[in-house]
Amino acid sequence: YHGDARVAYQLTSNNRAFARFSKYVDSSVPINGYGNEAAKTGSGPQYATATSVSLDDTWTIRPNLLAEFRYGLSRYTVDRTAFGQGFDISSLGLPGSFKAVAAREALLFPTFNQSDGYSALGMSGYVPYSSYNTGHDATASLILVKGHHNFKVGANFRKFFVNFYQYGQPSGEFQFDRSWTQYNPNDATDNGGGTAVAKAGHTFASMLLGLP
Repeated sequence: YHGDARVAYQLTSNNRAFARFSKYVDSSVPINGYGNEAAKTGSGPQYATATSVSLDDTWTIRPNLLAEFRYGLSRYTVDRTAFGQGFDISSLGLPGSFKAVAAREALLFPTFNQSDGYSALGMSGYVPYSSYNTGHDATASLILVKGHHNFKVGANFRKFFVNFYQYGQPSGEFQFDRSWTQYNPNDATDNGGGTAVAKAGHTFASMLLGLP
């Protein structure tokens, strides 16, 4: 949803101010093609917000002299998790030492890439992801009208805070092909029978054996 609100107020005959507030909230969940933790996608459930606040005070010091003060605050946040985050990778036969290292960042289904046209398993990487960014902007200006000329002086202050983290492959990425299930791991055309074979071994068999 998206909402805006603004309030304006005449403080005195020569001083007026306004304030504005805006809020945007969005959540999304991509398709989980496998319906389980091994979903192959580059994203995951996401929740994002955008908030902004604006304050303005204008003071007419005299008919030809104007002072203006402005302040703005903006904040954007996004949190994206992986499908099946917290998955116990030791249930796949990976050692406890491997799990302990992965747990320092995030536990999720590892990425298993397979050659020969097989679909990959696990997230394609860069989740979980969080970003919390805040910006402050303050401006003060003085405007003098003199004859046909306008003279303006002022100052502007900006401060930005960027807080961000994103993991590549926190639970590992494994590549599987037919090499380890060929008769000769170094020669895909050798089937041991003296006859050349265009494609020996099997990618899926390599994965089931845990031989990347």
